[in-house]
Amino acid sequence: MTGKYLKEGQEATSSEETQSEELQTKLWEISGRYTSLDGYEPLAAPPRPVEEDSKPKEQEEKKVDEDTKAAETAGQEKEEDEQKNEEKDADKSAEEKPKIEDCDKSAEETTKAVD
Repeated sequence: MTGKYLKEGQEATSSEETQSEELQTKLWEISGRYTSLDGYEPLAAPPRPVEEDSKPKEQEEKKVDEDTKAAETAGQEKEEDEQKNEEKDADKSAEEKPKIEDCDKSAEETTKAVD
């Protein structure tokens, strides 16, 4: 069955657009020109269109890189802040701890008060 249109394994009628003799002729002529067929003026193929998906992908990759750097920077800053807070807490804790001298004074005062 050469030359027949099949749909799902059964012979069928193709769309009206595919049956248009005018469109069939245009397709044949353009194909002849692109392939430099004898009797047709050669036609260079148009430049390949730029894929629209490639730009957003590049921008997305750039954004991911920027986000990664921002996250790393934020992580480093957080670690530095935590370290500073720990140092402050250690300083406060040291300030709050009574010195041995203060304990001795308190013991003497308590002893005097009890006597």
